[in-house]
Amino acid sequence: MNRSLIALLVGLTLSAQAAVTVYSEDGKQITLNVTERYVLGDNDTLTSARELTLEQAKKTASDYAGTYVESELQVSNAKITKQQVRVLTAGFLEVLSREDKRSIDENGSVVLDTEAKIKLSKESIRDGLAKLKSDPERKAKMDALEQDNQRLRNDVLELTRKINEGARTDLLAEREAVLVKLDSNRAATKKSFEQGTLFQLAMLDGQDYDLAKQAIDRDVFGYFKSQTKITLGNPTFKKNPNRTYDVHVPVSWNVAMKPVQEVLSKYLVVRDKGGNYPPYTLSVPHYQNSKDRQIKPYSSELLQYMTKHTVAIELEAAGKLGYLPLSGETSFFAGEDFAFQFSNDSKNNKMLEPYGDSGYYRNPVVIKGVTEAELKSMTALNSRVVVVPKKQLVGWEYD
Repeated sequence: MNRSLIALLVGLTLSAQAAVTVYSEDGKQITLNVTERYVLGDNDTLTSARELTLEQAKKTASDYAGTYVESELQVSNAKITKQQVRVLTAGFLEVLSREDKRSIDENGSVVLDTEAKIKLSKESIRDGLAKLKSDPERKAKMDALEQDNQRLRNDVLELTRKINEGARTDLLAEREAVLVKLDSNRAATKKSFEQGTLFQLAMLDGQDYDLAKQAIDRDVFGYFKSQTKITLGNPTFKKNPNRTYDVHVPVSWNVAMKPVQEVLSKYLVVRDKGGNYPPYTLSVPHYQNSKDRQIKPYSSELLQYMTKHTVAIELEAAGKLGYLPLSGETSFFAGEDFAFQFSNDSKNNKMLEPYGDSGYYRNPVVIKGVTEAELKSMTALNSRVVVVPKKQLVGWEYD
């Protein structure tokens, strides 16, 4: 396993590489010295390493404080879980200072050692515990935040693996965004317990919608972009009166349905067996995700957000483009759905029928107006999955 990944895994799980000592303590607060070490991979930057070690230090401090709270404030019999305590304490930590030192290890890798001084407020934690004991809504919020935090930490591990093992430096910004989101979750915890008002809980509900949109962007749209396998058949050519050519390209694709279905089902009513749809299709009905039928207060709004985007296979030849949408609003006898098609229909070549358009989406894809000179210079057809605003493909000629 990559050395930097080992170091990160160790750091995020309170290991021997993390050291915690009490710098000072009184009745109101406790200040900790936390040291963390991270071995940079070949594609890491010093800036990203600094962000990772600081995140590790915060996690280590909150785990230490959580253990302290359980033992010193004796909350084990108050029906409050250890995970809830750790999320609560994480919301009341403050980084007072940090110092970074760089060195080279015996393998020639750059090592970053970070020492952070972190303060936690005992008074705020005591007050938060009192509110947590009497408020099931806050307990539910803490559980949701802990689950999201665990998912985010797993994302950091996976992104780090991809960055360092696959030379994916383009993922550095994505990893940074995950670290920012972890900090945002700490801030959300603090807001909930500091204010203690229904308004603040409503604000957290608003954050739930934002989290749901992020899940759609990352785990649905992003999943299609990164996991879809595309196979292009042999192209055929139609000569036009203006001496240009239309290139007809048959397309096969496949992407697993279950991961997307699991994500969508958290927020929306989803159907995977519709007699009016092509095979390998997942649909989200508007009717069943509105008013009192929606499973989340924001389900209808989330569906509207999805319908403003189109997942499509984009083909490029000589700078000219053709599209094969894999998602879109569709119509059937009982109303409208938003649907995804996860694989081509190899038997009947049936495609989604776009609502408001005449005919089905076309396969093969047609790339129009390629000149003879462009054809002669072409060496390849390029394909990828894109997610574009719906209006970008409105009026696209499929026939």
